[in-house]
Amino acid sequence: MFNIDTDVLTDEEVNNITNKLNRECVICLKEFTPFDGRHKTCSPKCKELNYIRHSKRLKKRKTYDERKCTICGNKFMPIRINHYTCSNKCSHQYAANLRKIAQADNKEILHEQVKKYQRTIAGLMSLLYSGIKQRSKNKKFKITMTKEQFFKWINEETNVVQLYTDWVNSDYNTSSKPSVDRINPEFGYNIGNIRLITWADNRAWNAECIKTGVYKAIKERKNKRKDRFKNITFT
Repeated sequence: MFNIDTDVLTDEEVNNITNKLNRECVICLKEFTPFDGRHKTCSPKCKELNYIRHSKRLKKRKTYDERKCTICGNKFMPIRINHYTCSNKCSHQYAANLRKIAQADNKEILHEQVKKYQRTIAGLMSLLYSGIKQRSKNKKFKITMTKEQFFKWINEETNVVQLYTDWVNSDYNTSSKPSVDRINPEFGYNIGNIRLITWADNRAWNAECIKTGVYKAIKERKNKRKDRFKNITFT
């Protein structure tokens, strides 16, 4: 039974609390004070009658045709219309499959949201800086330019608005997308050695450097520097 400290409360307050806790019996509708939140009957007799009434309700439950388990394929008798598995094990597996489908849908939604953000000016700037960091890592260039410095530089560029507008008007065509290019291919992505051009111009410039042997000459110079210090020993 619910414990009420009668030493602290007055008789009137105790009666008010008890009346609030009281509920009607589901069988005889008599008011009683329950032992806990699940207590629905006032006496053992009403409890037994409630059990009989509940049992009759279960017997009248609608039956469904035999069906196959969606996980293991075994036949079973469902007890409800949305009963698709034959056991708890299959039920857990079915729930896990549904979660995977939901996660896949969420990934598609997230991909669309990221794509939409990367088409804004702020998103494009972040994407360009991420590309710079990745290419610097791949080419083993030391990058001293911070993200804040890059954002400040790109905001001061005179052609950034025109390049972005052309890219949007081209329905976000990759060839018209703004791209960061190194003026001198021998050095990394740092302020003073970068410029903002379209992706198509960047690719054409890269092809020209390959054709004229610029990259090959840079590679040979780097190898000579390595060979120069290769046999030096420090005593």
